[in-house]
Order: sequence, then structure tokens, then C-alpha cells
Amino acid sequence: MLEAATEVFLREGFAGTSVDVVAAEAGVAKQTVYSHFGGKEALFLEVLHAARTGGRPGGTPPRLGWVDAVDLPGVLVEFGASHLALTLSPRVAALRRLMIAELARRPELREMWNRGGPNQLFDLLGAEFSALDQAGRLRVPDPARAVAQYIALLAHEGNMRSLYGVHELTDADRRDIAAQAADMIVRAYRPEG
Repeated sequence: MLEAATEVFLREGFAGTSVDVVAAEAGVAKQTVYSHFGGKEALFLEVLHAARTGGRPGGTPPRLGWVDAVDLPGVLVEFGASHLALTLSPRVAALRRLMIAELARRPELREMWNRGGPNQLFDLLGAEFSALDQAGRLRVPDPARAVAQYIALLAHEGNMRSLYGVHELTDADRRDIAAQAADMIVRAYRPEG
């Protein structure tokens, strides 16, 4: 059903999608969609969540363990490149553009987009930066701000180079963006002394 719903949302837009069409596309009864998801808004959230978590079991990213990494810049690059591969994948980028196109008519979609995946990611990364600060590997007085800066470095450059996911980046492009972001974060939060 999620696969069918994703295809219908991408083809018809949020406003043009109905549970009837999703049910027909999935080959199930309309009531089946309602019983699993409760309605179009909840279905859209599930589509977003599935796309953004890349099929991870439970959808929750694992603890990263940056504090134990021998090569901290290296693990930041690996995470950044992986994050860009997921967030700028054709499907996730198309869903983001769909959400942006609908914002004028449905401003509540922004909250729907941010609920779940992005909040979990910010919490996870905040815990990583906090652990790095406590271990003295970086000096991070405000982990939430460090997360916002790191993600902004990745997202801005990734969005600019990919035209917001229209042009797929190569692995080398993603690693280059991630390396620049990692370098800036490590330099900005280098411990004093």
C-alpha cells in the first residue's frame, strides 16, 4: 500500500490524491487503507517516513558511536555522504518538492514533514555531539546548534549541486560535500588548548 500511495502522491500531488485512488492502485479495499493508516494525512506521513528512513527496521537510525571513532572526520564524512544519498534520492527529493508545492494551500504539511524522521535525526546527532563534548574530543557548548549547522552545511551544498534533487549527485559529489562539512565542523568545534 505504501508503494502504491507513494506513486499516487508523486503522480497526483497531495491535493489530487484520494484514498480511493490509492486503494485501487494497491489492489485493496478502501477500508483496508483506512484501517491501516486512518486517512490521507496519516498515509502521507507514512510515505514520508518510509522514504526518509530508507527501509531501516523500525525507522530509527542506530546509535552512531562517533565518540569512539578513531577517525572522527572520517565518520562525519561517512555519515554525511550517506545522509545526502538518502535525502537527495530521487524519491525523497520528489516528495520534498511535492510538500513544498503544497505548502501555500496546506501549511500544516511542514509540521507533518518535520514530525518523526527529522526530529529523531536531530535528537540522535545532538546526543553524538554532546558525547563528543563530554569526552573532550570537540568543544560543543550547544549540541542542538552544532546539529543544525552540520545538517545545514550538508543540505545547502547538496541542494544547490543537485538542484533540490532533480540532478542525482555522484558518490564522489556526496563525499566531497560531506568532507567539506566535516572539516568545517571539526575546525569550528576543535577543543581549545
